[in-house]
Amino acid sequence: MPEWLEICDEDIVDDDDVVQLMTGGHRLAIYKINGTIYVTDDRCTHQEASLADGYLDGTTIECPRHQGVFDICTGKALGPPLETNLRTYPVKIDDGRVLIDVAEAS
Repeated sequence: MPEWLEICDEDIVDDDDVVQLMTGGHRLAIYKINGTIYVTDDRCTHQEASLADGYLDGTTIECPRHQGVFDICTGKALGPPLETNLRTYPVKIDDGRVLIDVAEAS
């Protein structure tokens, strides 16, 4: 069953950018790609570097510490040194506010 958590205004992040946000006990990375909002955990699964400090290229984010790359749509770890996928959150926009489903995170 969905458990929607309101996290921010949708204009918190510019298009083709990523920002870090702490809310509800979660350290999140908020991305906007071609006008679409994506949300993942902000910690790299390899050594916990902030992905908001990484390099965003289309729908991938490169960790600033060891250059591991994740697909931000699926959370899939795309190669070494990464071995564990990144948690992603279902997102919906309600009246300009971004909500994530913390129960259905994958």
